Amino acid sequence: MQNSLICPNQVRSHGISWCDDPHDPHREIGLVDQSGEVTIPFDVQGTMVGVTTRVPTSDELQHCRRIEMTSDAPWDPNSSTLPHNQKSNQRPDRRTIQSMRTSKDSPFVDDAFDDCLTSCSPVFGSELLPRLISAVRVGELVNGDPEISVITSKERHAKIGADDLARRWGIGLETARQTLKVTTQHGIRHAVHPLSRRYKTDIILHGDRRRIGGSWHADTLFSSHGSLTSDTCAEVFTNSKLVSVHPMKSKADAGFALDTFTADIGVPDLMIADGAKEQTGPNTEFQRTVRRLHMRFRETEPHSPWQNRAEDAIRNLKRKW
Repeated sequence: MQNSLICPNQVRSHGISWCDDPHDPHREIGLVDQSGEVTIPFDVQGTMVGVTTRVPTSDELQHCRRIEMTSDAPWDPNSSTLPHNQKSNQRPDRRTIQSMRTSKDSPFVDDAFDDCLTSCSPVFGSELLPRLISAVRVGELVNGDPEISVITSKERHAKIGADDLARRWGIGLETARQTLKVTTQHGIRHAVHPLSRRYKTDIILHGDRRRIGGSWHADTLFSSHGSLTSDTCAEVFTNSKLVSVHPMKSKADAGFALDTFTADIGVPDLMIADGAKEQTGPNTEFQRTVRRLHMRFRETEPHSPWQNRAEDAIRNLKRKW
């Protein structure tokens, strides 16, 4: 394509410094990679900020350094959270709206199709309609068994819906919905034939780590006495039911503790931590592990320790010492 667009916040979440504000007096317009060694300046044409690119040669593909602008982990702009600006939140003359809720009477909540069926008969909207939909089986049977064939898509990012899955597997729509709900689909690779690149095997290498789901909280426990192995602190992970403690020699080892936790216990869907730099820094081992294992990360609000359940776990652990 002649022109391409990229989301700056998606690049920033991958640990790359991105500045596209020409009025910022403290930074130059451009991007800096995770190591801080490579800087790519941006061009400004009117109100448009961008960079000129071209197709690399075969020699450049073999010898030039590669910079990954975004992570291969799924990125949802609606679920991702930006770092809190503590200075702006502390101003007394400002008020912050924490959340907004949609009314049940909103026209965006109601489904026109359900309203139409309910107007014909109230039975459709209460019991019969959900039972009919869940019992529908899409597809044809060959010799009594569902026929599953190879499917080729011309689009690079093909979206599989419940009706498509029901047709391919010969199952009911409700079963297809539940299947899509509980599967992560993190091992999917998108491509358009013929293939022109080699895909990394990181998903296959991490296949031994099970997904435990749910929300887990992480925080660092500090001790005034060192252990026999010179450990001075520990990283605590909890979901309010199970507490996992991993000793560390310093708080900088929080990323390695997270890697050990995911190997021993499993990979959660959401990891919650406070504003500690060793956990929230984009180039820390903690964030690299979060992106590599396709976890969502959320930072608690400043000066709100009650939002991190690991604080309660640490308090109970210290009572037993």
